[in-house]
Amino acid sequence: MLNKSITALVLAALIAPTATAQQPTPSAPSNLERERTELDAVGLTPPTILSEGHTLAAGEIMALDFFGRSIYASEDQDAEIIGTIEDLVISPSGSIASVILDVGSYLGDPGRSIAVDFQILVPTEMPDGETRWVLETTPEALSAAPPFQRPQENAN
Repeated sequence: MLNKSITALVLAALIAPTATAQQPTPSAPSNLERERTELDAVGLTPPTILSEGHTLAAGEIMALDFFGRSIYASEDQDAEIIGTIEDLVISPSGSIASVILDVGSYLGDPGRSIAVDFQILVPTEMPDGETRWVLETTPEALSAAPPFQRPQENAN
């Protein structure tokens, strides 16, 4: 019983400062004057967490629209498709570290996936307004690339 009381007091002490900080008072410090919180440290400061939302800016793309996109060997109108995007690797900082490409059908090896640095994919605006993703490489380079293995595949 004593442990439950202590736990309740500790939780109340932790919650109380948060609750009062969320309810502005006439004497509450402005955003510039207040102490930085954990949310501030990761860029999620009230009220931007939920109230502002996001509108896609020029050049931004939704991840679901990115999956399945064809990757081309060059910017040429008749360039060959060398693979398709099947997954993304997100770094701890939240940026895209690598793109997982299915290159198997291009190489005649079903199920062959490789990881490429996201920075080497070049978005190219085509005359019809569509964005084409280009990876300037050769079939030999794709064949020589090590296959991408998901963590659960390494355990076997």
